[in-house]
Amino acid sequence: MRLGVLFAAGFALLLARLFDVQVLEGDRWSRESDNLRVRRGTIPYRRGPILDRRGVVLAEDRGSFDLQLRYRALRRGSPLAQAAHLLGMLAGRTVPFAEVAGDPSRIARALARVSPAHLLGRPSRERTDAAFYLGRLLAPPEGRGRSPEGISARIRREDPSADEAPFAERFEVGEGELEARLRQALADLDLLERACALPAGTLLAEFDRRRAEIDEAIAARPGRDAGERDLRRDHEERPVRVASNPPFEGVARLALEPERYAGLYPEATTRRALHPEAPVPLLGLVGRPTREEMEREARLAEEYRTLARTFERTDAEERRLRDLEGRVGEFEARADDARGKGFGIEHLLDGALRGRRGSRVVSTEGARRLTVRDDPPVDGRPVTLSLDLELQRAALAALREGYGGISDVVGAVVALDPADGEVFALASNPTYSEEEFRTAYGALDADPRRPLKHRATDPYFPPAPGSVFKVVSVAAALEEGVVSPGESFTCTGSEGRLRCNVEMGHGTVDLPEAVSRSCNVAFYKIGERLGSERLADWARRFGFGERTGIEIAEIRGIVRDDLVDGDSARRFAIGQTLLDTSPLQVARMMAAVANGGRLVHPRLVSRVGDAERPSTEAPVVALSDSTFAFLRDAMRRVVRTGTARSDGTFDLDALGTVGKTGTAEVGRDIPDHSWFAGYAPADAPRVVVVVYCERAGRHGGDLAAPIAERVLRAASECGLLDPALPEAPR
Repeated sequence: MRLGVLFAAGFALLLARLFDVQVLEGDRWSRESDNLRVRRGTIPYRRGPILDRRGVVLAEDRGSFDLQLRYRALRRGSPLAQAAHLLGMLAGRTVPFAEVAGDPSRIARALARVSPAHLLGRPSRERTDAAFYLGRLLAPPEGRGRSPEGISARIRREDPSADEAPFAERFEVGEGELEARLRQALADLDLLERACALPAGTLLAEFDRRRAEIDEAIAARPGRDAGERDLRRDHEERPVRVASNPPFEGVARLALEPERYAGLYPEATTRRALHPEAPVPLLGLVGRPTREEMEREARLAEEYRTLARTFERTDAEERRLRDLEGRVGEFEARADDARGKGFGIEHLLDGALRGRRGSRVVSTEGARRLTVRDDPPVDGRPVTLSLDLELQRAALAALREGYGGISDVVGAVVALDPADGEVFALASNPTYSEEEFRTAYGALDADPRRPLKHRATDPYFPPAPGSVFKVVSVAAALEEGVVSPGESFTCTGSEGRLRCNVEMGHGTVDLPEAVSRSCNVAFYKIGERLGSERLADWARRFGFGERTGIEIAEIRGIVRDDLVDGDSARRFAIGQTLLDTSPLQVARMMAAVANGGRLVHPRLVSRVGDAERPSTEAPVVALSDSTFAFLRDAMRRVVRTGTARSDGTFDLDALGTVGKTGTAEVGRDIPDHSWFAGYAPADAPRVVVVVYCERAGRHGGDLAAPIAERVLRAASECGLLDPALPEAPR
């Protein structure tokens, strides 16, 4: 009878335990099983390439590797981590990896003294963890009998008070052997750091940083319940990147000897590679997102979900929802997905260039690996620019080589299509490479020549256009009827207290000659007749004082009409005092003269994927045919007999160029800016070119015009001046 009762009681206890395991804790044990059997990973995508108009690859993703860290594998497999966690648990504080590395002999001495007494009164979870770490630290070399699991099981079974002898003594492991294991683990890390070209101590610092992140994430969660262990495992299993694109030697070492580097492994990925001559300020760079960026994207994702669930939306909410729909891909990105940073095409079109990671679930059964689910990644879309890399290279070279004894000119070159505003070249000197931006940003920022400023669109000292603005002044004067095309002016070298650009004066000049010889006195008189308000109005009609609409950062510029002293209108007419601009705005103005009055919006992006980027409607500058004809003929004279005529070493006229030089005053004792703006060919304009030389101290015809000739000659060699432009590859 008693035997039956005992049997029934035991059976009831067994049923209760089965119910507990199968029902109450079924989900937990199912997760534990999956964690042991199933591995989930991601498949990287390739970011879309950026191409020039001829299909030359300016930026693309190439195959590479990342050095990844899984902290759980590190904690369970590295003697350094085992020592740090065990001693930290027993001491009630965090023992950093750096502390273990700093004095291995002291740490080994402390490990050798750990005894059962240290486990008395501790919770079962801590005793289990301690047994796990001790089992791995005290296990003899492979093949000598005792396994780590056997040592751990023996420690867990025994009564902690039964034996006071240290565990190292009981399992016959000496202090010297423990120290040797720690030093060997440190030597392995040192070898890996050198193979991966990492500074000494990088990996230990990363281990400590990741441990602190996990502890912070666990401490920050609301409440403290039985799920803490699963939550910690989840955080510890998440891979984090330790180094990007390590040398092949480091990848090979990890792949061939994985047992020496617990928790560290190479992961196939991609990296952004730029063409050696790619214009970095225009393309921009990619990088990992900051915490602030991730938090902002999380807020936008929540806003999108909230709006999508809203049944009745206002018009403003509907527009906001449409805007967010185009950015959903951003919200799905991982923290280690590359994205465009801060400026340039990479940032502007990040949503199109960025793809979506794939996923892979692999089940491991013994030696077999079975792919359960494989969702392929989606690569980003290619972006084709209107830039011609050959012309971009030639424009930058022209600035660097300079002219007339002046080299390495600080300034900019703009070359664009006057028909639709497509930008062929947008060069700024000085500039920088990707390597310089990433490794020497402080030096670039402190450089007095300000290489971080792109002078074509965002000059550091927004310049006055000087005499290139006389094109607008004479157009305004003809349209307003304050001057006739055949009118003559007498120049004696000054007008009141204002002087001409020729000290002795030009004598008597007609209006076309006043343009070709850039006679300031003639334009002082024109400005006086027009007045500041009308000049400001015409300046705005030609796009000054507003952004052009190009995709990258640009200044708005300034047009003022609030200075009404006796000289303000006169100075305005020669492009001084009341006007600040950018070379791109000057190019837009010249394009309107070339194409019959359409104020095109310059653009760098031609196509995204297979879709042509739609052009925006261009406002029209209403000028009569006779005014356009006058401007063309007068600017033709500039390059034939005027301020941009050939000196025997350059010849704009041979390319059929029309244009205007400019010399813009900056201030007393500060060298003048040098300008040239024009287009070619004269009868069928295909390329507008603007050259701006900052504080060069030379007249426009002496420096900017020869540089412009080099750029137009390069454009001709690229086929851009031919009747049929080469079509961008599809």
